[in-house]
Amino acid sequence: MTESGELAILGSPGEVEFASYPVPHPSPGEIVSQMVRANVCGSDLHIIGGTHPAAKPGFTLGHEGIGRVAALGEGRELDGAGTPLAVGDLVVATYFQGCEACPACLTEQPNICYRAAEAYARPASAAPHFHGTIATHWHIGRRQTAYRVPDGVDARAAAGANCALSQMVYAAELAQVGPGDTVLFQGAGGLGLSGVGVAAVRGARPLIADLQPGRLQMGTRFGAEELLDFAGRSVEERVAAVREVTGGLGADVVVEVTGVGSAFEEALRFVRPGGTVVMVGNITPSEARIDPGAFTRLGIRLLAAYRYRPRHLAMALRVLARHPDVPWASLADADYRLSELGQAVADSRSRKITRASIVF
Repeated sequence: MTESGELAILGSPGEVEFASYPVPHPSPGEIVSQMVRANVCGSDLHIIGGTHPAAKPGFTLGHEGIGRVAALGEGRELDGAGTPLAVGDLVVATYFQGCEACPACLTEQPNICYRAAEAYARPASAAPHFHGTIATHWHIGRRQTAYRVPDGVDARAAAGANCALSQMVYAAELAQVGPGDTVLFQGAGGLGLSGVGVAAVRGARPLIADLQPGRLQMGTRFGAEELLDFAGRSVEERVAAVREVTGGLGADVVVEVTGVGSAFEEALRFVRPGGTVVMVGNITPSEARIDPGAFTRLGIRLLAAYRYRPRHLAMALRVLARHPDVPWASLADADYRLSELGQAVADSRSRKITRASIVF
């Protein structure tokens, strides 16, 4: 008898639905994993809310999570680092894939491949059905890079490795964050707190800003040296607060993880002359008013960290293994069953929680 699994799909904007399909058998080079945890990240909220390019009714939901290998296709006996894979191993994978033929892929940038979203932004009705992680099973395609989770790494912590943590590892590498650098994170959600932890283990001086004091308090546990409460403050007051804790100059690096267009405007005023701004959170259409001359006058470097490159997922797992003292697992601070996805989304939107985790 063929095993059946359940998955979450987007109904009308703002609504989630569920469907059942036969669990696929992996073709050569593929993996089928049985999900252990799937997190609800900020982009999932945009998709479910209908404001993301991947927001199409009937499409599968979820891209962040961890599972156990249920079946390995022929030729997929090793992970992306050459480590043997076996049924039962905990595994994480890139949620996107490269086409291996476009200019981005040919320059080792599958994260911006024109067809990257084909791995997950697909209708559930299209075989092999289990394209998203918010499901009992996840089909990992041949062009998705998978890694075995190191022994001793908490599954709750590793559930965020293939999205938030890898993105922050990538952003830190792009900005060349190193010892002594002052790095300001705009936003104390899962991305921002992950970024603080990454910056701290690289020897930098992390700062974090948010509008909600409760979320900010977690920053200290991840290594933030300054918590900036922006609630009720004007832009001028926010700029003054940043300069007060950066010797009057501004941060060496500002990392935007809010997804709000106005945060970009503010980032250009928070960074020091010759500093770097890294855009991570703004992926859906929004507007911002900027002074282009600021880049010229101040020599500001603007970078974009969209998704990450596969090797950054391997690096993220090493960070988890080498720095268990950082409370990575606490980012997924609320557990739900698959049937409770609607409540998980509502709690995430209201910011009652940092990150919802669907447990299977």
